[in-house]
Amino acid sequence: MRDPGFRAKVVVKSNDPKVDAIGSCVGIRGSRIRSIMNELSGERIDLIAHSPDIAALLGNSLAPAKISSVRILDEGNKRAEVIVPNEQLSLAIGKEGQNIRLACRLTGWNLEVKSEEQRGAEIKAGKAEVAGELSRLQGIGPKTAEILVKGGMTDVYRLAERKTEDLMILQGIGEKTADKIIASAQEYVKDNPKPS
Repeated sequence: MRDPGFRAKVVVKSNDPKVDAIGSCVGIRGSRIRSIMNELSGERIDLIAHSPDIAALLGNSLAPAKISSVRILDEGNKRAEVIVPNEQLSLAIGKEGQNIRLACRLTGWNLEVKSEEQRGAEIKAGKAEVAGELSRLQGIGPKTAEILVKGGMTDVYRLAERKTEDLMILQGIGEKTADKIIASAQEYVKDNPKPS
């Protein structure tokens, strides 16, 4: 993909596993790539290693930015979330969105780029919301709700189906507390049937 006069992104692959595709395109001391760049009036060229793993390819497509993780949100609609270190966010997006735009056109995927800080804030807000919902259950305070969230028990309807022993594995929850949580969740489920 190209943004003529500014930047191009090219996916390269070698059929011979012994040959480095990017190194072959760059040439000795950059001779091959430099001659192509000169022919294109100094246009920057990003060489991206092809990968059969779509998450790896999506991460590679945002070069030269360093990527922390790639999460496929919707494979059918080709949507993914790319997390980058905070200091790499502007590089991943590029000048006027150029890098992300070229990466999206190259891969055919819609990429959402977020910094680690932004993703952390979203996760924290989500956990706080879930903890708030759990603390609405009768007899469950904010501390107990937080313990449940940390233990991955965030769904009231699933919580109602748990056994006492399941909750007792969580540090800070004893037998009586576990029984009280389950009874409260069952009461909530009885009054608020799960929407279908």
